[in-house]
Amino acid sequence: PPAPPPAASPSPSTAPPGPRPLDPNGNATLITSALGLTPNPHLITADYTPNTPDYTPSTGTTTQTVELAPQTTTTVTSTPDPTVYGETATFTATVTPNAIGPTPTGTITFTITGGTGGGTFTVPVDGTGTATLTLNTLSVDQHAVTATYNGDTNYDPSNGSDTHQVNPANTTTTLTSNPDPSLFGEPVTLTATVAPVAPGAGTPHGQVTF
Repeated sequence: PPAPPPAASPSPSTAPPGPRPLDPNGNATLITSALGLTPNPHLITADYTPNTPDYTPSTGTTTQTVELAPQTTTTVTSTPDPTVYGETATFTATVTPNAIGPTPTGTITFTITGGTGGGTFTVPVDGTGTATLTLNTLSVDQHAVTATYNGDTNYDPSNGSDTHQVNPANTTTTLTSNPDPSLFGEPVTLTATVAPVAPGAGTPHGQVTF
């Protein structure tokens, strides 16, 4: 009977380590996804065995570092958005691994620009990979917000961005007179008091025209 066909060679992506034939250019290839996180780095050895007497055996080595990859995604949001001047805004940044892995630890740095009242603030990450910042100092403007995760022993840094709008706060003006009633010719003091309407806050500046 005819000889059975030779068994198919495993594909480079699924084959275990072992001998590989050289191609016409003198290259042999192994593709593997089996390298674990330990030991790290991995020491890899390639031993050449000639099949003719024309060449001598030789050995090459390299190291390969395996990381948790891909790394992380950082998102940042603000609530409420928009706010009015003097109202507290809460900025929340969340770091999420893009693959199965431990919860990120470390810190997140918030950078808030545009207008005044912002700045740079570094906040610890909690047990869910989240950091929170509250501010009530932002001026009336559109502010650019960047949250930068600073990385830890498992993950590299990443960042996310957003914008936050602060609008003018509404005000109320109350007017009182003293004394009231007054006598003809008696001086009367008129007092106008301007106050922000909640959730706005602060002390209004400017002038009142009577």
